[in-house]
Amino acid sequence: MSTQLKDMKRKPAPEPPTTAFQYPESTDIIDIDSNNLNSSNAGSKPSWVWNHLKDLSDPNFVIFQVVTKTGNKWGKKLKKGKSSSTKNLKNNVLQWIKSGDMRPKPPINSDNLKTVLVYLLANCDPPFAFVERKSFRKLFRLLNKSAMPLINSINQSTIATHTSCVFIQSKETIKSEILKKRNSISFTQDAWTAPNSTAFMGMTAHYINSDFTMHNLTVAVPHIQGKMLLSYCIQSFLPN
Repeated sequence: MSTQLKDMKRKPAPEPPTTAFQYPESTDIIDIDSNNLNSSNAGSKPSWVWNHLKDLSDPNFVIFQVVTKTGNKWGKKLKKGKSSSTKNLKNNVLQWIKSGDMRPKPPINSDNLKTVLVYLLANCDPPFAFVERKSFRKLFRLLNKSAMPLINSINQSTIATHTSCVFIQSKETIKSEILKKRNSISFTQDAWTAPNSTAFMGMTAHYINSDFTMHNLTVAVPHIQGKMLLSYCIQSFLPN
């Protein structure tokens, strides 16, 4: 038993898993002195940026890489130049951080994709059948071929259902996060009849924020059947 315990103590601890890192295809051309890079590898590091540079097989390029809070590696491909200054590189690093380029992007899944399409349909006002058109799917394939299985599962019916879900969620958010916190709100209404003789009434809320900026929110578009007063619609919409 003692021999087994000694053997167990002698076994080295397993190495932590390494995160896969793929070199980015995009290239930023920033002057980096080759001599300074070589001296940094030898131990002389005139600036903190050299700690994040890694040589590539191509001697004309390097990778600037950092580790994000999530433990993933993020990198940019840079071209070596003849300048001995690192000021340009420092400024670019700060821009990358402020612009959010170093933040991990949310994964593409069915719900995220349908939500984006809902806002596209709301802004551009095409029919729900737009997501089934061949021209739209060809454009999507050109932009992101790997996500085609997701777009192929979306049709007129699924996008209409998801639109209703987004509307209900947005309505509750407007009630609790926006309108409930305002001291004064005014409402306007606009009634019209669709070509199929269906009557609708659009309700818009208006308020001024602390910066004295006017905001307008479409809060409801109820289907009118018979007599319907705007005051009744407002009371049914406002938070308790």
